Amino acid sequence: MKAVIMILLSGLFAFLNPQETILSLKTNSSEIKGRMLNSIYRQEIAQSEKIVSILNLDVLSYYDLKNQYNTDSKRTIYKESEDYRIKYSELEELRSQMISLTYFLDFEPDYYDEKSIAINYNPDTRSFSVSNNVSFSSFYDENGFIQFDQILFKCPSGIAVTKKNINYACVDVIEETISFEIKNQNLVPKIEENKNFLRLLCVFSFTGTVALKADRSNLISSDYCFMTDLKSVVVYNSRTNEIYSSYN
Repeated sequence: MKAVIMILLSGLFAFLNPQETILSLKTNSSEIKGRMLNSIYRQEIAQSEKIVSILNLDVLSYYDLKNQYNTDSKRTIYKESEDYRIKYSELEELRSQMISLTYFLDFEPDYYDEKSIAINYNPDTRSFSVSNNVSFSSFYDENGFIQFDQILFKCPSGIAVTKKNINYACVDVIEETISFEIKNQNLVPKIEENKNFLRLLCVFSFTGTVALKADRSNLISSDYCFMTDLKSVVVYNSRTNEIYSSYN
């Protein structure tokens, strides 16, 4: 338990300021582990399950007790026990610590998708766009959110998201296009020349969970998405750590 608390406390982090660098942002916050798989960002399953069990105060999941208490009657009796009360109190403390900390998700877009270069510039809107697909079963069907797997970010000023249903490799997914305005037009040629090093660093805190609609959930995907308090989205070059733009 102490080890878990220490890992969570390592993410304690102050609000962003203009002097922050990519290194300091990452050093002073905790990493969300994940990667692109077939154009879909996937968070590490073990980490995701741990986060949802803490945020939902799910004693049976967090302490791996579901197999032991596998019927309604067993669970009812256990929830009246002193052991359950102790574990629930510990989980409440972990949840309090978790929502007070700051995390980062370092998104690396696919440089190429099957049809075209996945990082594009639109001179009319002065915006670059990157793509990320979301599994239909995990999709949070509300406007104004950026979604990476089960993690939701409210779009900050300067960033817009469009979504459409597609069928990818015989699987229904939501194609998410994330567009971000570049106000300094002198940066456009530099970004285009270094597209394969473009990253989006999302800095945020967890605030809770939201249940997916019944027709979206299934036995494979989690029934919840993670709500967050987004501090900033930082667009940067992963080779040089040069920050192109930030959106709060």
